[in-house]
Amino acid sequence: MSEDKKKKGRWFDGILDSLFDDQELEELVAGFKEIKEEVGKAIQDATDVAKEAHSKAKEGLRKARDKKIKSLHLANLPGLTPEPEALELFSAGEAVENLLVPFKRVDSVVHLAVCEDSNLSFAFKRATQLTLRFKFYYAPPAELKRALADYYVVEEPEEEAPVVQSNPDAEVAQGASLNMMVAMALMRSAKEIHVVPTAKTLKIKLHVEGKLEEVMSFPEECKAPIVGALKLTAGLDPEVRALAQASEVDVRLTSRKSAKIYVVVTPTEFGEQAMILLRD
Repeated sequence: MSEDKKKKGRWFDGILDSLFDDQELEELVAGFKEIKEEVGKAIQDATDVAKEAHSKAKEGLRKARDKKIKSLHLANLPGLTPEPEALELFSAGEAVENLLVPFKRVDSVVHLAVCEDSNLSFAFKRATQLTLRFKFYYAPPAELKRALADYYVVEEPEEEAPVVQSNPDAEVAQGASLNMMVAMALMRSAKEIHVVPTAKTLKIKLHVEGKLEEVMSFPEECKAPIVGALKLTAGLDPEVRALAQASEVDVRLTSRKSAKIYVVVTPTEFGEQAMILLRD
């Protein structure tokens, strides 16, 4: 403490000593402490009330939004076939991630199926970018997800699709499917996709402008379902894990767009790794 501050402190103490005796000073200090505690409690109470009000307002807005979405005309996705020019407004990754199914386009108006969990902000942003207007329709979440799988994910023509309902990590595997990885790579102009296992995670990396950029990371329990789904789509044997496997396939992203890729899967200390090369 500087000499000036020490002098001011002694001066202030002298004033207090001249005005109050020791008992009065103790009572004064105790009073100040009590006031401080009451003010602090009042501030905390006000903060708690504000947080509760914010939470209720947020919940109210969410319920109002869900109610509005559910009041839209039904899309009836099982009873129609989406138009290719509508589907191509979103990549496979964008459609799945944001739960959006465009199924019809008339000039600048696009008919879009959404559910309670859809990211409408992304849809409005895309409409602004393309100077389009979306006309929204409601589809139950399960129905919308089935439509996404039907129109944005490759179906094997001669083989039955694997039954993934019994796999607790099936949703995660679908979220990191080969189709979505390829769609993401095309959006970033990447020519390579690396699926890299570590001791506790599985990382998805894109080779962009000479550098590997991590774009997704999954916990250890997701390694097997993700790599297994990737191998199935690439036509590789998911039961073979101790040997390297490779294949060249066409991955269909939409009804009009596909990508030719070369897939190599090899065993490592922490599980299977994969490298996916996008052909021109």
